[in-house]
Amino acid sequence: MDCVKIGDSNFDIDSKDGTQNPDTKTDWYEEFKSSVEFAKNEAAKTSLQQFPELVHDICTKDVRDFGVANRTIYQTVPCNPDGSAGCRGGMLPDGVPSISSIRVLCADERLSPSTGCDRITNTVEFEVVLKYGVNTFVVMTPKESFDLLWSDFRRFPSFQPFSSVRDFRQELKNIDGSCKAIKIVGTSVVQDGNNCVLRIDYQVFDKLWKFEDLIILAVKPISDNTTVCDLFDQGHQIGPCSNGSGGSACCGG
Repeated sequence: MDCVKIGDSNFDIDSKDGTQNPDTKTDWYEEFKSSVEFAKNEAAKTSLQQFPELVHDICTKDVRDFGVANRTIYQTVPCNPDGSAGCRGGMLPDGVPSISSIRVLCADERLSPSTGCDRITNTVEFEVVLKYGVNTFVVMTPKESFDLLWSDFRRFPSFQPFSSVRDFRQELKNIDGSCKAIKIVGTSVVQDGNNCVLRIDYQVFDKLWKFEDLIILAVKPISDNTTVCDLFDQGHQIGPCSNGSGGSACCGG
């Protein structure tokens, strides 16, 4: 199912008719002009520079809602293999490995039409390098999926909760996408009987955004330049996880 956003609730355009109401078009222009004038006035107050150098019109991702989750992953990992043999065979553990490094390997999120668009499903996978002895390393990739329910989200910038799942569903009709910030709070490996258990404590800041045309105040640090952006390859990018969890059907109107 293709997700096609025609317009928001205030300025819907009939896909069968390309014309617009002249009054609505005039109102939009006046609002746009008023926003520019407001930005110019603020620029004049905050800087000695000429306001045309500060006022910019950009199309960008504007965060409207956010949710926070505190999560813990537990995963059994190999213990140090230098212990004595057990009476049933195998090796008894000889202490726990050390954590050489940890990073976020991939992450994504998706809508949940099957539950009535009442949540956002997140997936996070880590890459953990465990060190055994001097020169032995083992790579583990613990991964989990979890839900942030509608009641876990707050509006930005008011920080007000949604009063009902119906309000959250209505908000999703205006949302174009999402991003998340992941903070690793703590890691440890402990021995539990004959097992060693890796623990990862982390926080997820889930943000829902909408494409917006915004008037902003900003200073160009380098004038008359050509700016080129690129994304690093060589294993540097953190993208969606490879199990196909990044896709979902539409929850919009």
